[in-house]
Amino acid sequence: MWHRRCLSVYVVCLLWSPDAEAGWKFSRTSKKSSKEPGYQNDASTYGPNVCAVQEVFRTGQKFYPDCVKSRLKKVCGKPTFVRYECCCGFNVMDGQEGCPAIKPTKNIRDTLVDLGLKEFLRLLKNTELEYRMLEAGAYTVFAPIDEAFEHLTQDQRTRVFPWTYNALSLLHYHVVPGWHHSDLMGRHDMLPTLYYGLKPVMINKSAKQGLHTVNCALMIRNNILASNGVIHLVDQMLQTFDMFGNLTDVMFRDSAQYSQFIQVLYTSELFPLLRAEGPFTLFAPSNYAFSRLPKHTLERVLREQRSAEAVVRHHTAAGVHCISAVMDKAAVRMLDGTKATLQCKKSGHYLQNSKIVTWDTLAGNGVVHIINKIQLPSFIQSIDGVARELGLNKFLQLCFDAGLLDKLQADTEMTLFAPSDEAFNDLHKNKKKEVFSDPEVFESIFDYALTVGKVHTDNFMSDSGIVMNNGLLLKLAIHREGILVDDASITSPNHVAANGFVHIVDKVLFPPKYDIYTVIKQNPQLSIFRKGLEITEVRELLSDAKATYSVFVPTDAAFEKLPTWQVDALFDDEKKMRMLLKHHIVGRYVIHRAIPLSSVLLLESLQGEHINFHHTAEDKYSVDTYSDLLDSPIIASNGIIYLVDRVLECACKQEPS
Repeated sequence: MWHRRCLSVYVVCLLWSPDAEAGWKFSRTSKKSSKEPGYQNDASTYGPNVCAVQEVFRTGQKFYPDCVKSRLKKVCGKPTFVRYECCCGFNVMDGQEGCPAIKPTKNIRDTLVDLGLKEFLRLLKNTELEYRMLEAGAYTVFAPIDEAFEHLTQDQRTRVFPWTYNALSLLHYHVVPGWHHSDLMGRHDMLPTLYYGLKPVMINKSAKQGLHTVNCALMIRNNILASNGVIHLVDQMLQTFDMFGNLTDVMFRDSAQYSQFIQVLYTSELFPLLRAEGPFTLFAPSNYAFSRLPKHTLERVLREQRSAEAVVRHHTAAGVHCISAVMDKAAVRMLDGTKATLQCKKSGHYLQNSKIVTWDTLAGNGVVHIINKIQLPSFIQSIDGVARELGLNKFLQLCFDAGLLDKLQADTEMTLFAPSDEAFNDLHKNKKKEVFSDPEVFESIFDYALTVGKVHTDNFMSDSGIVMNNGLLLKLAIHREGILVDDASITSPNHVAANGFVHIVDKVLFPPKYDIYTVIKQNPQLSIFRKGLEITEVRELLSDAKATYSVFVPTDAAFEKLPTWQVDALFDDEKKMRMLLKHHIVGRYVIHRAIPLSSVLLLESLQGEHINFHHTAEDKYSVDTYSDLLDSPIIASNGIIYLVDRVLECACKQEPS
């Protein structure tokens, strides 16, 4: 029964030579148990020498205590649960709790028999190596499970069979002299084997779960004790990692798959890097991956030395990162300093959003994985590519439908203020229908979101603006919490592209069609304020295209709250009307979203008197004490309009000089 077979043992103490590179783990003491994972401590409630084994739901895949040091809640997106079995070297006894019986150790060959490794034993039979497993030692054996022999390459099939009693076969590559406990194996350890010239195997250890690989074969059961050595079970036949030369040699052997990336290597002049000692992990884009690039980007990558070098460094990591050891997520740092995420999902393994289609191809100085999509550094991609990486899918779809994508791919330097997908979702139903059904409407939005030149937020100044492609001024407001453009917040700024910058905003920016006066004139609810403007020169102020104002406009209903005689007196006295109107105007761009909760923005009107702009704890806005804001502000070409429900009180004793 599997639960009676050996996994790991803690009850024997073995000595080793001080010159040995590794050794055997010592006994199961109180110190050891204090370092057991939390889920492993629960096993003690079932009795002595019981170990917790993690199993993947509906797959039968198991992870044993010596293989995984942490609790795996999911493996490649599939949930796990815990089973309890006898620890290695122990067995059950009738009438006793747990696993108190100590199993006697056997030689390596007989232990392999107990483990049921039929294929490995079949090839071992009647060979000099079988004699060593019976009589000599000590050895550490990386024994492939039977399923591993179903996936041998043609080269492995040729070399695994021992043609004579003394002949070396690929089985010798699975045997290392000495005792080697997995807990004493480090990252990138090289262990000499019995194969030609003591050809070594490379041990690797994942930082997150503590999983070990040997030549990228996953060690699935560790530290099985025999009288003359130790056995680790692996999930595949070991590849000799230097059989095909270095990383570049591996690619040249399969040029049909790698020809485009090889051309990038030539352009980058980085062949010497991938021929160096390493080790490196190369995430090589396939020719199919290159075929997915826009034509102008492909030309840049294949022809420009700077771009080609960036691509190579962006797909190469120091060290060996075996995909077989990725059970959930793992971070990897590329040679260009960027971090990427390796992830195992139900649908496969991924580097960021690129699927890894072939993995763990070994070379003398590292390992190669093939991906189906290039991970381009942002400065190589045009703005549309960067927007795609940022998930601005609705904006890009609208660009495509309106035939505007080519403008984002132009060589001209530009800056894009792109609405997020959530910004489009937040549009009113009628407005959204208009944007998505009428290409002309979206084209006007597009021209107001794009400006010529690279505009970094470091160059922004508050109370200023940026002239957009349609000639209108996009108004800027810098506050303690961030940057606002018109009434939209920049949520993610300064994404570099080959031809400019992308700033993500949280609202769709509609270009203002009219100046402040015209907006007021066209709104029938503002007729009294409009009439006041028309009998004074204030009308000319609010029609000035070169100025910027913020206007708090009382509605007709607000004026109706005043006594009739007071309104009549205003219209009879042009000076008083002019002073009152100017008290509702601030000579700069003021956006309500710049005011923190429970705060008051102190303003000065054109009349020279103070206005208090409140943002209450209830997330509402008001002006002075009693005037509440109605609806959302209206963006005009020369400022912003707030509708208020009361006329602002003004001393209006004299006009400012």
